[in-house]
Amino acid sequence: SRNVLLSGLVFFLVSSVAIFYLLPIRLSPVSLPELDTESSYTPTQTRKLLTPKELAEMEMAGERAKKLAKEILEKQLSLEELRVNLWASLEFASAQDIFNTAENFFLQGNVKEAITNYTKANNQLGMLEKKASTILSDKIEAGIIAIKNEDFNTAIEALSIATAIDQDNYELKRLFDKARNLEDVISLVKSASLNEEDSNLEKARDLYAQAIKLDGDWEKAKLGLNRTESKIKEERYMNSMSKGSAALSKKNYVLAKKNFEAAHSLFPKRDAPQDGLLQVEQDELNTIVNRHIITAEKKVGNFEWAAAQSEYKAALALTPGLKIAKENLKKVEERLSLNLDLKRLTQDPTLLKSDQELSKAITLIANLSNREGISANTNQQIEELANYISLARTEIPILFLSDNKSEVTIEKTKRLGKFQEQEIRLIPGRYTLIASRPEYRDVRTEIIILPWSRERDFYIVNTELIR
Repeated sequence: SRNVLLSGLVFFLVSSVAIFYLLPIRLSPVSLPELDTESSYTPTQTRKLLTPKELAEMEMAGERAKKLAKEILEKQLSLEELRVNLWASLEFASAQDIFNTAENFFLQGNVKEAITNYTKANNQLGMLEKKASTILSDKIEAGIIAIKNEDFNTAIEALSIATAIDQDNYELKRLFDKARNLEDVISLVKSASLNEEDSNLEKARDLYAQAIKLDGDWEKAKLGLNRTESKIKEERYMNSMSKGSAALSKKNYVLAKKNFEAAHSLFPKRDAPQDGLLQVEQDELNTIVNRHIITAEKKVGNFEWAAAQSEYKAALALTPGLKIAKENLKKVEERLSLNLDLKRLTQDPTLLKSDQELSKAITLIANLSNREGISANTNQQIEELANYISLARTEIPILFLSDNKSEVTIEKTKRLGKFQEQEIRLIPGRYTLIASRPEYRDVRTEIIILPWSRERDFYIVNTELIR
């Protein structure tokens, strides 16, 4: 390609000099040597004065030669990109020789012969360009046939030329990779087949898989892989069924279930694994239910009511009709409900401000006091709640402070009006103070009143103007 480019550069330089040299002839009527387009030109020949027509014809011939040379250069570059030397080296070299001859004629001033040879070289290169598509399809077909016949050398040779011509064809590149991997694929399949015959199934499977990794479409490898995987699967199935039966006979339910499930996962439509699992489930069910009930009774003894509830529910989930579990679950859930109420009321004694909650608290203490099996923590909570009940209706003096401009109300309790200082008596509980004043934003404040609270003075006024 360097020679081609150099020839092109020389051509353009000579053409430029020739035109530069000839153009002034039009302007100066000096004696010039005659340019004979039928024979070789030498600088020593006597020049004659050329007419404008002759000068124009000479210039047009030069331009045509330049245009042909440019086309030739473009075709040469295009063919070199198509790796023409791999599939038509002699024809390409011949065209190059003709082009060089044309260049020499042009340098000698024989434009006619130069154009003739340029045209010949251009036509020959054009034929090669057209031939490329035929060569491409022939080589692809030859490569495909060679792959099918497992002739990797022929396949590589044909497809190397095809990929050289069509370098951007992804599918063609994949076909070329298939050809290059063919020798290894054939070897791997042969080795896998031998291992399969010797019952080395896992080794055979791995070799078939390696072959497929190199060529995912190789039919022998795919068939071999499917066949060995089926054999391996059958072996594993029989092994799992055998182990499951042995474990069941020894009452090892976990191991038996594991093996029957493994067999079922291999062949979900077969009945034997399902039958084995049903037998394990039936044998195991009573043991599991009894374990849950025993655990639940222990939790009750430790006052762990939520844990006992979970255990009884687990037993009933397995055997919904189990009477003893149902009765005990009901008792545990009643106890859980009482304990939750006790916790709620002791954590927030202000709830006793409500008559309904106070009545509920009194009933709760009576209910718990009559029960057996009370934990130390529950006894302490009962004592706390009893104390809260005794103080629930004790009125506590509370001092309210304001600015004598804000209208103060205890929500749902009492209207205090405007004042600077006012003392009233309130029972323990939560209260909401509301202060209102024209043109000011309302103020809401929640206060908690308890017998043991130190904070008994509350200040509330409206301070934020509404704009």
